[in-house]
Amino acid sequence: MGLSMHRVNNNVKRFFKSNLAVLSFFVFIFVILKYVYTDYVLHRNAKELFSDGKMNEFMFFKANWCKFCISFSPTFDKLVKIVNEDDNLKSQLILRKFDNDIGQDKPVFAQYNVKTFPTLIFKSKDGNVIKYDGERDVDSLVMFLKKNVN
Repeated sequence: MGLSMHRVNNNVKRFFKSNLAVLSFFVFIFVILKYVYTDYVLHRNAKELFSDGKMNEFMFFKANWCKFCISFSPTFDKLVKIVNEDDNLKSQLILRKFDNDIGQDKPVFAQYNVKTFPTLIFKSKDGNVIKYDGERDVDSLVMFLKKNVN
């Protein structure tokens, strides 16, 4: 009985070793598509809802291949959650992501002269544009937004 279990274990190990690259590839593609599609949908909805310029905007310009953008994305996601939980910020501010790898976003990159990644830009409802150069942690971002939204 021990011999047959040993054989089963070896077969299972062999299967995973031989198919690990294929499985890893599909997981990688799924993750990339999830983020690209999610960003596209968020951007498209924001553009349709808030294209009149009556809201303050905080924009995150990124590229999927940029390691700094990848490491900053969870911080931006936390910021989105905090803004959605703060009624004052939520009523006055829209957070937007723009992806350099999505063709329809490229004109926005040109409009704000974005050449490096990640770039964070605040645009007030009055049209004033501020490039954010502060700390990239959630607390600093929230303080910046509260100061500039009011």
